[in-house]
Amino acid sequence: MGSMWKNVKLFTFFAILFSFTQSLMINGFFPSSVSSLERRYDLTSTQAGFLSSAYDISCVAFGLIVGYVGGKSHRPRALALGSFLLAIAAFAWAVPQSFTRPYKPSRNDSAHELCDVTPSEFTSNCLSRTGQSGAYVIFVFAMILGGFAGTILYVLTPTFLSDNTTKHAFFAHTGFFNAASPLGAAIGYIVAGSVFLNIYVDLGTSRPDGLTPEHPAWVGAWWLQFVVAGCLLLLTSLPLLCFPGRIRRRRLVSVRESIEMIEEREKKSIGEDSKESASTSTQTGRSWNEFWGRLRVVLRNPVLMFAIFGNMFLAIVVGGLNLFLPKFLQQQFSIPASSSSIVAGAATVPSAVLGSVVVGLVAKRIKLSGRGSANGLWIFAVIGVGTVLTFLMVCKTGPIAGSMNSAYNDSGSSKDNLTSSCNVQCSCETETFDPICGIDKFTYFSPCHAGCTKSNATEEDDDDFIYWDCSCIKADERESDEGYLYQAKSGSCDPEGGCPWLIPFCVFTALAIFIIFGGGALYVNVLIRCVAKPDRSLGLGIHRMFSHCGFIVGPILIGAVIDLSCVLWSSNCGRRGSCWVYDNEKMAYYVLIVTEAVFTLAFICFFVSWWCFKKEMEVAIDECDTVHPPSMNNDASTGERKEEEKKKKAWSDDTDQSAMEY
Repeated sequence: MGSMWKNVKLFTFFAILFSFTQSLMINGFFPSSVSSLERRYDLTSTQAGFLSSAYDISCVAFGLIVGYVGGKSHRPRALALGSFLLAIAAFAWAVPQSFTRPYKPSRNDSAHELCDVTPSEFTSNCLSRTGQSGAYVIFVFAMILGGFAGTILYVLTPTFLSDNTTKHAFFAHTGFFNAASPLGAAIGYIVAGSVFLNIYVDLGTSRPDGLTPEHPAWVGAWWLQFVVAGCLLLLTSLPLLCFPGRIRRRRLVSVRESIEMIEEREKKSIGEDSKESASTSTQTGRSWNEFWGRLRVVLRNPVLMFAIFGNMFLAIVVGGLNLFLPKFLQQQFSIPASSSSIVAGAATVPSAVLGSVVVGLVAKRIKLSGRGSANGLWIFAVIGVGTVLTFLMVCKTGPIAGSMNSAYNDSGSSKDNLTSSCNVQCSCETETFDPICGIDKFTYFSPCHAGCTKSNATEEDDDDFIYWDCSCIKADERESDEGYLYQAKSGSCDPEGGCPWLIPFCVFTALAIFIIFGGGALYVNVLIRCVAKPDRSLGLGIHRMFSHCGFIVGPILIGAVIDLSCVLWSSNCGRRGSCWVYDNEKMAYYVLIVTEAVFTLAFICFFVSWWCFKKEMEVAIDECDTVHPPSMNNDASTGERKEEEKKKKAWSDDTDQSAMEY
């Protein structure tokens, strides 16, 4: 039974399961919940972006520690601990739902507020600052804990696979492992949109009349999906405890360790300052002197560092759009939050999985070198610069009476003021956006703001209403299919000429995702193949730290530019809450400028990394996992290196033979 766990393929399976569930929660469920969280707790997009950034701040804080200490620990058990901690974070997400008062979007039991010249007093539905702040603090804590768990997963898994698989099999294992992340995110989008976000947030209570998943004020059961993710993570942590700290056959490990011992003795003989040997390395592995020495070596590696910088810039795009893509689709193409999550998942899952798996398998098939991978990175970045032009596919926001630089059709109104002489007597509240489309082609904030005093549900759908006796709509009534005369219908008016860009936008987005995740397989190969084996965990830890710097900036930056395009904010008891209406053109152009700029910076960094790899560094990773610095035109150094290469070649033959037997 014990021998069953000495199987690297089985380990890869559970690592994939961990990665899938982690991404399901962090990259799928959380982005799908952004709109619901903003409505439920009156958050701005910038505040929602900081929640995502808190995860990456944690990754930066713990990246070096996990990379250094974790690389010398029992890595499967460390992964089991990470899965358990992430489960705790998932359950923490659901805690605020237990102490937050039931959700009530308007002053009455209906989502549709009519004009009432003698309104009755009502109980305020204000969300207290204490409750809002308490929930937000718990969300931040959950993301910080999740970031620590994610760092354990993505730093230790690649190094464990590298140490326990053959050189070319590593591509296949990491390809499938990398594919689990986008697959989990996409499944999270789809499951959240089709299941959880269609369930009313307060289980066991009836929703207000007219409040449907298509309504802008709808809040789904965002918290329930985190409970499900927590249970899955607990189940995943148990099998990981059973794997040994080393899986690969001892003969091959012994050969590699012998190579490292010989190299250490040779370094001493030629006067290099090296105090470690194979025996003392174990004793002093956790010393700070060794840590800072290895850190200096890694930071002076131009191939590694410029590749990391390029990936950091891509992380700005990925982090921002991963969080706000469902919301962007919802606003640009006028689709409900649940549908936007499904569309986002459908647009990302095939291309992300294909990008990771196909590029990984092709690289394995052609035995792509580290230099070749670096070359592919900047080529992929150039293609990525073109794909983000998809944000030019803009859908204009239709005119909204009292907003969007539009006024009501009466002499007593002014631009960008929801209150006019035609509705001032109605005492309309602005806490809930309940748009209706008038036959004058204007969208009104609510039936009350249109001055409508009468409404009726349609026969086709009890939650679809028509309105008449609307004092602000200066147009003759029309006859509905049921024979009623009406002046407005539920929902916003469609933009003039419609919006035919949804499918093209999804196609180009899928291409961009393919490029990003396909390049990820090449990127990991560059990281692994340009540093010595003892420094791989540290190199990946630095990679995680810098990439998460990008993930910290991305959500806040994209959230801020989305907030800049807001033209109508909600008002909750005298303070500004979330945004109800955006200027779609501004939103798209702002996002385009940001993504084009960072993609261009990523291309420059990847190109420099490839150039340094090609001109300055000679890597002997294929034979003995050791990196040699450039010779600096020293003839004696060159001769010594040739002698070393002869010895390594002899050891290489034994190593390759052992690998074949394995």
